[in-house]
Amino acid sequence: MSHASYEAFDPGILPILFYYFGLTVFGFIMTAIMYRKWKERKRTPTLLMTAVFAILTLALIMLTVGVIDAAITGVYGEVYEFSIPFSYSMYIIADIVLYKFANIITDRGKRVFKLIIPVGIAICIMAFLPWNYWGAPKSAYVGHVDIRIYSMLCILVFSSAIYIWIGRACWHAKADADTPVAKAGLLLMVWSMIWLIFYLIMFVCDAILILYFNSPGYSVFVYVAWVFAVLFYIFMYLSVGMPAWLVQRITR
Repeated sequence: MSHASYEAFDPGILPILFYYFGLTVFGFIMTAIMYRKWKERKRTPTLLMTAVFAILTLALIMLTVGVIDAAITGVYGEVYEFSIPFSYSMYIIADIVLYKFANIITDRGKRVFKLIIPVGIAICIMAFLPWNYWGAPKSAYVGHVDIRIYSMLCILVFSSAIYIWIGRACWHAKADADTPVAKAGLLLMVWSMIWLIFYLIMFVCDAILILYFNSPGYSVFVYVAWVFAVLFYIFMYLSVGMPAWLVQRITR
């Protein structure tokens, strides 16, 4: 695209940049804490959750870089155009790792894992196709093939299906858990998936505002979405990391 084909940067969304900075720092901290737990325990589930945290934090870093570039150049240019599909792809990869984590924790759904990998790869490729027109004004693609809504729907369906499956698997596995600590850990995982579903719903609401109400994006729904993402980090850490104070509280 030419420079003129990009949407002009809206200074009204500048607060999201500071929000992303804070979230990135939080993501780094949570990833470091989970990594330290893995170094202590050397258990595969802890390593996989460290990877999930790291991948999501990488997505946040790229989103932040994209907004910084847009603020400096005055348009949602090449860097921003790359940051969106890259971040979506990171979410898909994190979902796949999260599913593998649930396979190990619950001993369920191992056959399906082989199927979700190619589906996830296909969605990642779809997100990078030029017909998504990330960062372009509507005038740039009127009358042309526009697959952005389909890409977002694929991401939504894929992620939602995984979160719902994991939530159900953890809920059923909770009934078979033989200790209060194990039961509490699985329940915390269920809540983690609920927060991720709410996270997706918030982004759907923001997309509706963009598509049907001429919103520039980054509405209040995006800010609320990341609150749910923070809750996911915290609840999943408590579930997998299970700090001593929480164990004592559960077994008291």
